[in-house]
Amino acid sequence: MNNISMEMETFEAFPFLEPAGLGERGGLYEIRTYRLKAGGLNPTLEAWQAALKPAEAYTRHLITSMYALDGILRICHIWAFDSFEQRNLLRRQHYATGLWPPQGAPEQIIHAQSWLCLSEPFSPLC
Repeated sequence: MNNISMEMETFEAFPFLEPAGLGERGGLYEIRTYRLKAGGLNPTLEAWQAALKPAEAYTRHLITSMYALDGILRICHIWAFDSFEQRNLLRRQHYATGLWPPQGAPEQIIHAQSWLCLSEPFSPLC
């Protein structure tokens, strides 16, 4: 007997961000989910909004960032990069200069999970 299950979650985009459109993205995607402390959503949103423009060389790789409408308090964001090397270089540069992560946002995190995914050649995200 096979066990089949399905989970559904409801998210809404950060109110100050427009999700990026489809198109050539390079093929490497990072999906990050963060569980937040109670009351941590507003400080996280404020920190992100303040950090987006100064870290534009990094944040232009952001496809979407969302917060959960159900279940535990959490955010999820999806990034697109050309390669692991590009992702790592951009992260190192922006961490070293203090442009990323958004100041005040990491303090709201209880648990973080990240997946690195490669798109298939037929994917519209490729």
